[in-house]
Parts: sequence; structure tokens; C-alpha cells
Amino acid sequence: MRTVVPGTRCSLFLVLVTLLVFSNLSNAQMSASLLGSVVDVQGNPLSGVTLKLLYQGNVTREIEVSTDDAGKFSRLGLQQGSYEVTAQKDGFDVETMSFSLNVGRRALLTLTLLPEGARRMAELARSEEVEDPRESAVRAALQAGAAASLAGDHQEAITLFKLAVQTLPECHECHYRLGRTYAQLEDYTNAEVALERVLEIDPEYAPAYRTLAVVYSAQQRFDEAAAVRARAAELTSAS
Repeated sequence: MRTVVPGTRCSLFLVLVTLLVFSNLSNAQMSASLLGSVVDVQGNPLSGVTLKLLYQGNVTREIEVSTDDAGKFSRLGLQQGSYEVTAQKDGFDVETMSFSLNVGRRALLTLTLLPEGARRMAELARSEEVEDPRESAVRAALQAGAAASLAGDHQEAITLFKLAVQTLPECHECHYRLGRTYAQLEDYTNAEVALERVLEIDPEYAPAYRTLAVVYSAQQRFDEAAAVRARAAELTSAS
């Protein structure tokens, strides 16, 4: 006859529950979370804003979230590292922000969206000089390219960013957006060329170093990736 020791089943159950709890705690401690809100210039919450999180780590990863009726958004279980978030809503200018996440920590972000065209109008109001028509064309190309990229049409974005580069060859932001889009398409050769051009124009442009680290890592050039990632961290901490 099989003998069951009193309390054995209960003890086993408690052990399993304890292991499950510790496993969940361990997973939570190995990831990071993001909480945020999006408001207009009056501080009113904006619902239905599309936010795309671009992870700048060893692999290019894009995560999409949106704001709720209270203008809030959140994402749990994110990998630590550097991110770039782009917020878009009809009737407003596209807003981009860079941030970092640390293991076991929660980041809080607040993005303010300007009415569509407001940034451009403010720039005109501050300037008494007649704007170079090339700059106006480049700005339009960058905005259209950003919108195409958010819509997932990366080839159209590349066409527009190339147009911006051809119009204003010394525009480091134009080369950067072109290189980043190539990286999203895993065209690492062209991405590297564009990003290195960025650093020729502006050797202290940290986002280019971060994206270049992604490109190098994807090609298993880990020493080079570590070097440019360290340079990006150095520039970020100094700013």
C-alpha cells in the first residue's frame, strides 16, 4: 500500500508557487518599462497618438503603441538600452525624442505635439532673412520621409531622404535619416556609408554612433560596435 506523508502535497504546491513567483520577479528585474503621456501646447492630453519606439541595440527593433483617452501610453517588458520614439497624429507636427532604459527601472516621458506647421511658422517669425529655398525643400522632404517611414513605406522614405541629401549635401540630419532607414531595411552597406558621412559633417552627433553600432553588430563587427557605442554614451553624458 502506498503511504502519503501528511502535508507532502501541500508542501510541493507551495514550492511550485514560490518558484513561479521568483521566476516572474526575475523576469521583471531583467527588463524595463516605459510610461508616458502626449499633450498639446496647452497641456491637454492627446488620444490616438501613434508612437513608434525604435530600439538602438544590437538589432533594429520597432515597437508601436498608442495613447488612450487620457493621452497616456505604456509598454512593459522592454529591453534595456537606447531608444528613439516618434509620435504622430493628424493635424500635428511629428515629434521625435531619444531616451534610455535601464534594467528594473521605469522611464517616464512627456511629449508635446505642436500644431501642424507651427514649428515652421515659429522659425520664420524668428528670422528676418529670406530663407534659402533649398532649406525649405529639404525640410519638406524630411517631413514627408518621416511620415512615409512611420507608414512603413521605407522605400519611399529613402527616395525622399536622398532628395534631401542631393539638395543640401552638408545636411547631417538628411544623411542620418537616410542611413537609419537603410538600417531598418537591413541594407547595412548603404547604411554605413550614410552614417559615416554624418560623422564627417558632425563628429559629435551621438544618434549616428548609436545607429552605426547597430549596423556593425548586425555584421558581427562587435569590436567596432562597442567602440562607437561607447562614443555615443560619452557624448550623451557630456550633453
